Amino acid sequence: MKKIGLLFLFLSSILFSQCWKEVSTGRWNSVGLKSDGTVWAWGNNLYGQLGDGTNNYSSVPLQIGIAEWKVANSGPTADHIIAIKLNGTLWSWGGNNAGQIGDGTSTHKNSPVQINTQTDWKNTSAGSAHSIALKNNGTLWTWGLNNDGQLGDGTSNNKPFPTQIGTATNWEDIKGGNLYTLALKSEGTIWSWGNNLQGQLGDGTNISKNIPTQIGTATNWKTISAGSNHNVAIKTDGTLWTWGYNGYGQLGDGTNTNKNVPIQIGTANNWKTAVAGVNHTVAIKTDGTLWTWGLNDNAQLGDGTFINKNIPTQIGIASDWSQLAGGHYHNLAIKTNGSLWSWGFNSYGQLGDGTTDFKTSPVAITCSTSVLQTQDLDLNNANITIYPNPTKIMFQIEHKVNIKNVQIFNEEGRIVHSVQNKNIINIQSLPKGIYWVKIEDVNGKMFTKKIVRNQD
Repeated sequence: MKKIGLLFLFLSSILFSQCWKEVSTGRWNSVGLKSDGTVWAWGNNLYGQLGDGTNNYSSVPLQIGIAEWKVANSGPTADHIIAIKLNGTLWSWGGNNAGQIGDGTSTHKNSPVQINTQTDWKNTSAGSAHSIALKNNGTLWTWGLNNDGQLGDGTSNNKPFPTQIGTATNWEDIKGGNLYTLALKSEGTIWSWGNNLQGQLGDGTNISKNIPTQIGTATNWKTISAGSNHNVAIKTDGTLWTWGYNGYGQLGDGTNTNKNVPIQIGTANNWKTAVAGVNHTVAIKTDGTLWTWGLNDNAQLGDGTFINKNIPTQIGIASDWSQLAGGHYHNLAIKTNGSLWSWGFNSYGQLGDGTTDFKTSPVAITCSTSVLQTQDLDLNNANITIYPNPTKIMFQIEHKVNIKNVQIFNEEGRIVHSVQNKNIINIQSLPKGIYWVKIEDVNGKMFTKKIVRNQD
């Protein structure tokens, strides 16, 4: 039995190793980035936030495009996703009622659209109907809804395109809340702006601000996270701090009283990461243990109950938790072996386990196989070639065994052409551009090759 157990652990590590790299939650949907550069989305798709060209919901992860992504983020109150490709270009999709997509329109998008042509984007975050992004040079950019000053440009006018905020070049991280924004500078200061009715800006007032306003004078902030109307942050000394709305105990101080300045939670100094969902909080300590508190009406705390908690409560005994994402009423987490887990509200399939049933404790989500992932670990040495490449009209596949299926994907990952039992493929009808050719031979082995279609 001991040998079987060790074998199971070994196989599990292979199954999940290098699978999920980062995860993010939208309001009723989820998005994840794998270590192979593919992005996957699941759950609610009313506004096209799954990015698959449809508005069909999915209870399992669906791949978006090909393996070329670096960042893919949403937010616990958002219905859109903002992503960055490996080449530094900015893309977004989903809800766009206030211009939060950033393409100059207010039309929802159900597949990724590129925002301008710049190639120096670094990181992103999504508020309820606004977007925030950082460039490699440390500048801050916002767009979308601005009725409460959440864009930080000193106005209350919506912006349908990315707009630079100020001239500072030392912005380090950004998080979008519900009608407000939270940001961290490289020298360890925290800044906020937008709606402040619940004290979520943390400046000691309940007055909204339309320009970045520093929170206190501390210069040792390390991580930040914005929920709906409350925030959680960790200092470099490992202490945990929260502020804002506290109607359900989401601040974790044992009360249900709002706080308009950051307050320390307990005396522990071993907090590693913490995220704010909508009215609940999730965190991991440096020992790898998982902790939650706040609203629990949809099992979002993952402790097997539906009872609210106003102090941090440990979930299970596992000590291998690594990353987190807090959603509206659901959460995602990654373990050190790359496995993905989820729990809470699931009516739209946002947990990704193939069901729409609530989960009161974390459940594992299968590491789905990429539609463009190959079984050959070294394509350069694989005994398969396509030529001519580039081509204008057709290309030929040369392989030692017969070809069974050929699928051609565009740069967004959409199938644009497919044939069976052929090794000469005519692509004259396709527009000029770069395509990915997925080839399956009669032995069931698959390969992926890139091809360039030249103009006639």
